[in-house]
Amino acid sequence: MRAVRVLRFLLLSLAGLLAGAGLALGYLAYAYTRQLPDLSQFDRLRLTATSTLYARDGTPLAQIASVEEGRAIHRSLVRLSEVSPAAVAAVVFSEDRRYFQHYGVDFVRLLGALYAILRGDLQGGSTITTQVIKNTLLKELAQARSLERKFKEWALALELERRYTKEEILEMYLNVVPWGGNAVGIKGAAEAYLGKDPAALTLAEGLYLASLIPAPNARYQDLKGVRERMRLLLDQMVAEGWVSPEVAEAAWREPLAPKGWEVRYDGEGNLLEARLVDPEARILRQLDYRMAPHFVLEVRRFLEARFGKEKVYGEGGLKVYTTLDPAMQRAAEAAAKGARLPEGAELAIVGLDPETGEVLALVG
Repeated sequence: MRAVRVLRFLLLSLAGLLAGAGLALGYLAYAYTRQLPDLSQFDRLRLTATSTLYARDGTPLAQIASVEEGRAIHRSLVRLSEVSPAAVAAVVFSEDRRYFQHYGVDFVRLLGALYAILRGDLQGGSTITTQVIKNTLLKELAQARSLERKFKEWALALELERRYTKEEILEMYLNVVPWGGNAVGIKGAAEAYLGKDPAALTLAEGLYLASLIPAPNARYQDLKGVRERMRLLLDQMVAEGWVSPEVAEAAWREPLAPKGWEVRYDGEGNLLEARLVDPEARILRQLDYRMAPHFVLEVRRFLEARFGKEKVYGEGGLKVYTTLDPAMQRAAEAAAKGARLPEGAELAIVGLDPETGEVLALVG
């Protein structure tokens, strides 16, 4: 009988502890979610974006980064249809493979997150939807590993899923997720790390970018570790039926070479040598030009005068089609480089269309 009473006491104590913990969590949830940002802000959300200057034949001439919190940001907004399906699949599988099965909060992962919280580790349980919330409406709490942020993310994620489709939320995510350096969003990341448009990304390149997301600055410097992560993801994708063994093997053998890295592979896709030679290669400068620097500077001054710095840098996203003729510009630069000038003399060349006054080339 004594053993029965002890067991009953232990069970009641455990039930009391669980009830107390439940009440405490319930109170915290109520306290943290009483005042939440209005989700209608998403309809008015204006993300900064990189502006692009084009020559008269449509080739990119330069990029002007937008500015957030005092630093240049490399982000160009894209539609979901403008990202290769292979790259989208890689990101979803790596970050939230149950994305199309849950409603903003993945309760399977949430149980793991609650267990981690009880151990004092405020991580885990994130979904693509909660990451959208974290990087937009809760941006001021993005770096805080707190219960307040978690409860607010979960509450807002459920409402976000009610208002928007899965495809719309995934598109938001691909445009707001930070990718290290000054790259934000998948287009900025594809250009910064691989020098490619997101529509042209392969499965291997998508997995590389996806593997960077949790800690992009640190993982960029650890190509060997990222390759190990890619191998694991490929094996899991095969096991779960996302790709065939043949597709996974082809992706593994692709000789991936991120910007700033010198790499060497064997025929089986194994990394034999990797050396980071230029850590700044992935960083977009505030003004990044491919040719005609003096012309680009004049165009930037014109844009600032015409639209204001807030529009150019605080909002950005401009597509500016200029009068520059690339062939004439190259000819002018070659002529300037080969010119023989008297000591102390300076040279400038301007090529104009005599009928319209359009500037076709500018040096100096």
